[in-house]
Order: sequence, then C-alpha cells, then structure tokens
Amino acid sequence: MRLFRRMSNGQSAVELALMAPVLFTLLLAVGDYARVFFKNIEVADAARAGAQYGAQKLTTSVDTSGIANAATTDANDIGITASNVTSSTYCTCTGSTTVITCRVSACVSPKTEKVFVKVTVNATFNTSFNWGITLGGHHMGLPTSTPLKATSELQVQP
Repeated sequence: MRLFRRMSNGQSAVELALMAPVLFTLLLAVGDYARVFFKNIEVADAARAGAQYGAQKLTTSVDTSGIANAATTDANDIGITASNVTSSTYCTCTGSTTVITCRVSACVSPKTEKVFVKVTVNATFNTSFNWGITLGGHHMGLPTSTPLKATSELQVQP
C-alpha cells in the first residue's frame, strides 16, 4: 500500500497539466461564441428602436432614413450601418390580417385602416478565433460567422 502511494505522488498534477489546456480552450470557445447572443439582442433592440421611431405618426412611418438612423443609433456599439436596416409599411383593416393597399379606402365602414411599420435589421457575428479546421474544403468546428436578423412590426399611431 505504501509503495502504491509513493508511485501516485504527483499524479494529480500530471492530470491537471494534461487537461488544463483542453479546459482552457473549451472555456475560451464558449466565451467567444456566447457573444453571439449579446449581438443578437442588440440587433433585435435596433429593429425595435427603428420600429418605435416609425410608429410615432404617419409621416415618420415612411421616413426610411429616420428609421435607419434610430436603429443605427441604438446599435452603434456593434457596428450596424444604415445599409443593414430595411423598413416598409403596410395596411390592414380592423379585425382582419389581410394586407391592403394603403390610402385606397378599401375598408368597409365601420372598419378602419390600420397602418403598420416593419423594420428588419441584418448583421453578421464573427468569432474572435477560428474554432475549427478545414479538411477537403469542408469546415469542421464552430462556424466563424453567423448571420443575424431581427424584425419588428408596430402599428403606426394615427
């Protein structure tokens, strides 16, 4: 028994020395890729900010540069530009989800026209490191870039 104890002295240190690089790399990869969730929340917030600006009144619902400015201002820390923001408006009648042409009086009384603004923000998340290898033209491992997209729709205030 005493001989066995003497032979196992330092065994834990060797195991730690072998596993520490693996665990550290795994921790670094998880931390790096977890940033995608932060950026996705920022993209969704930017879409919401653009939609909130456009939903203020009818004139702001068609102000595409103002909508893009609101979205980019909200997400300026992740590099969203106006080219990443698209917006559009559409109309429905109260009690219906069918899209109609705006301002044509297609709604039969007592139904009224409801105007909506839809804002979409696109972005790309890039990892800090390449977490994989390429063999024969195929990437194996975590993706190095992930496309992100968020859409927000709000009713325009009359």
